Formats: sequence, C-alpha cells, structure tokens
Amino acid sequence: LGELGLRTWLGLASSRALAERAAAGWGGDRATLYEPVAAPPHFPPDGGASDAGTPPPPRPFVAWSTVWDDVTDADDFARTAAPVLAALSGDAAAATPDDPDRVVARRGPLIWALSRRGNAVTLLLGAPETALGAVDELLPPVAPPKKSKGVRQGGKQH
Repeated sequence: LGELGLRTWLGLASSRALAERAAAGWGGDRATLYEPVAAPPHFPPDGGASDAGTPPPPRPFVAWSTVWDDVTDADDFARTAAPVLAALSGDAAAATPDDPDRVVARRGPLIWALSRRGNAVTLLLGAPETALGAVDELLPPVAPPKKSKGVRQGGKQH
C-alpha cells in the first residue's frame, strides 16, 4: 500500500508514469497528525469581549517521514514531490526549487516543506511556520561510514 499511496499523492501534480517511477524504491513511512493547542482567548481587564484581532486557532498538520531503498530513490521522490507541495500550497515557485533537498512552499501563515538527508525524506503538510525547524529533526542522522576490517593473513590482522 505504501507505493500505491505515494503514486496517488504524487499524481496530484505529476503524470502517472512519473509518479509511478518516483514511488518505486519506497522503503517505508510514518505519518503523524499534530493538533496544536490553541492559546486561550485574551479578555481585557474590564471583563469585556475578547480581542477582535486575535489570530485564528492553529490548525492540525501532518509530518510525513519516508525512507527509500537508496539515495537515488530518495532524490527522485523529493524532486517529484516539490511540484505537489507547490500545488497544495498554491506557491508556484516551490515547484522548481533551487535546492531539491530543501523545499518550502508558503500560503499565508502555513507551509508545505520537504527536507532530504541520505535516503530519508520528511515532509510537513499545512504546518505553521514555527514547525519549519522541526523538519530536519525528524530526519534520521546520517550513519557514519562503516569501518573496513583488515584482511587477516597468516593469523595476523593487517
């Protein structure tokens, strides 16, 4: 179901063939719905009505973390996901980002963002701007290169 869901999502702004190719190599994902707690309304000291200019309560948003079979598959997904973020946000400039590993599309106070590290890609969908710093924290750390073990010859390690 993972690749099917990704193909459907990518198909919002891509051809069927491109969405299918970009979804191939999916290794797993996790989506989390965040429901921010709204600040209580501000009432003036005289007990009057709340301020008319208070911002609307924060909206729920999704953080979606994906892992891919390899770095190439993650890159392919990230490049194909950028136009989807642009379509969802209405921010056409995000469709062709300067850095395909870091995409931020904006609509009002909300963002649609993508960050890629190694074979992992994390997305924020309809998040408040203040959540942007968390997108990199949701990515797994890059594993250090494996140390090669010496070749054993004649009972000694070299």
